[in-house]
Amino acid sequence: MHIRKNVNIASFIKEVGQCRGEVSFQTNEGDILNLSSVLSRYIFATIAENPEILYTSRIVCELDADRKLLGSFLTD
Repeated sequence: MHIRKNVNIASFIKEVGQCRGEVSFQTNEGDILNLSSVLSRYIFATIAENPEILYTSRIVCELDADRKLLGSFLTD
């Protein structure tokens, strides 16, 4: 899944905080940020300023329930 264009990144990060399983941000270069980590969320927020990386990378949810929770922020 990918981040939808023009989403509110702060709202997305807040919703990630409600997830029960791991949610990760995976770049095409092989970098993986576990978004349950505060440091990783900070790094993700800075990456969000670079649309080329943000929109080509993937969001991976460990649990289906978390995927549904974040569904309004994600697209195939």
